[in-house]
Amino acid sequence: MRQLHEAIGRQFAQIVTVSGTRNTLASAKSLWSDCRKVVRYLSEEAPDLPGLGALRVEHAREFWADLTRKNSASAAAIIGNVNVVLGSDDSLDSGFLVELGRPRRQNRSANRDGLGKDLSDAEFERVKAAARSQVVDIRQRVRKGHRLIEAYRNDPEAVPAHERRLAALLTEFADTGFMPVLAPLGPDYQYNKGRMKFAAHISLVEADMMPLLALFCCLSGRNSEIVKELPFRHEIRDGVALSCKVVKRRSGKHSWNETAVWEIGRESRQLHEPGGFFLLIQELTSMARPHVDQDRLFLTWVNPYGKYRDGFRFAWSQGLDQIKMLWAHWAREQNLVNDDGGELVFDLNAVRTAFIRQRSRALGGHAPSSTFQNSLEVLFDNYLRGDPETIQWARNLVADTYRDVEVMIRAQHAKTFQATGGRIPSLDDDTSEGAPDPALRAYNSCADLLLGPVNPGEPCRASVLTCFRCPNALVGERHLPALVHLERDLRERSETMPIHDWWALFGQAWMALTEDVLTRFTDAQLNAAEEAADDFPPLEWLEDAA
Repeated sequence: MRQLHEAIGRQFAQIVTVSGTRNTLASAKSLWSDCRKVVRYLSEEAPDLPGLGALRVEHAREFWADLTRKNSASAAAIIGNVNVVLGSDDSLDSGFLVELGRPRRQNRSANRDGLGKDLSDAEFERVKAAARSQVVDIRQRVRKGHRLIEAYRNDPEAVPAHERRLAALLTEFADTGFMPVLAPLGPDYQYNKGRMKFAAHISLVEADMMPLLALFCCLSGRNSEIVKELPFRHEIRDGVALSCKVVKRRSGKHSWNETAVWEIGRESRQLHEPGGFFLLIQELTSMARPHVDQDRLFLTWVNPYGKYRDGFRFAWSQGLDQIKMLWAHWAREQNLVNDDGGELVFDLNAVRTAFIRQRSRALGGHAPSSTFQNSLEVLFDNYLRGDPETIQWARNLVADTYRDVEVMIRAQHAKTFQATGGRIPSLDDDTSEGAPDPALRAYNSCADLLLGPVNPGEPCRASVLTCFRCPNALVGERHLPALVHLERDLRERSETMPIHDWWALFGQAWMALTEDVLTRFTDAQLNAAEEAADDFPPLEWLEDAA
């Protein structure tokens, strides 16, 4: 078993180095935690195993079964980490690796807070409105404390008597960064709960992080890890936009940083534009910033816990999962419901997906950053599939495209036959001069076979369908049975092949038939032609005819 431990340790050490694939503290801890699970399992179930090369298919199956019993919702993620560590060892049995990596159906009902639940547009707007409402209260609370300190610094006697003691302690707190003795303020400010209430007068506290994080994700469309690690350092561009460097943990070691640019907007739009909201958070943390040496936007005051002293610090200084984000609980507190009136279950990944889906439709189907990070299939499956508004938008787009095609074909037809009023000339039944051979005469006639568009100067070799966009074309009542038959064939063909291919092949002939040629005949003539229709060449022959 010691050899097994050493082998797994060597593989782990290679992966978490600078040149490895897991080179952040959080990813290394996650990997190490899952490695411990497989080592503990093997120590209990196969203590005599000499090394990794002795692992077989049955070990993989039993490990899967054990994980599913204990961690049904995260078994696949744990196996993924184990595969990362073990997959590069040449001594492993190939059957073990194949069985370990085989997809299993997972019970997702155990997922915390409904991970992966999509939000409709209406649900997304309700989440954003609830977060914005809470942020309004936070802004009013902190600004009131800042104004009280400013008034006390300017003239202590001008502060109302019932607030003067609180103002004095808040000023001391802001200047030193240390919690003063709160006994003079009475029982409401005792113990940890009272200390947190006191700090909340001038600073953000942990309870504020969920609405702030939710609203920033709703406004910016960024994932929660990027928002949590936003830097304080930024630039204002031309007074209308804000830019800052963001950390992208999910983009690989070669794409860890990106410059985000957000609109600031008017001051009244602070809670509607990501740039304006960024500056608001900067304002709300201004009292804490002199006491924190980290370049982070989200600063908070925390009570002492464990070995950590109380004080101002970066909200996620102990890890990005330091503050528990129970979104289902938050949704219940805000009385949020889904579109069916039931409990709203979501996470911030669903918020980001809803944002990108809305932005995709607004930009004509393109998701700004996702277009070059994902394939078209991933974009459709994760952002647009099943969304009713997207489906309607796509239908409207297709309809508009075909309308544009029809307009273009009509314009081309009118230009081709401009000399005859935009219509194919009629053929006098007694005129046979310039008519083509019998096979082609059935559908139309030609004024001059030597002036065709394909090979001028020689007998025309264009297909019969091309004749409907040729200025030499002539049609008469003698052609009507064949034209009626052709119109029926084209209509039937449109039901059996992709519509865009159909338009490319037959659109010009179809428009000429239905809007020019057949409209010049009466219903009686058309009915007689339908009854008199004989056997005509298949449509494939007309496509290939020369």
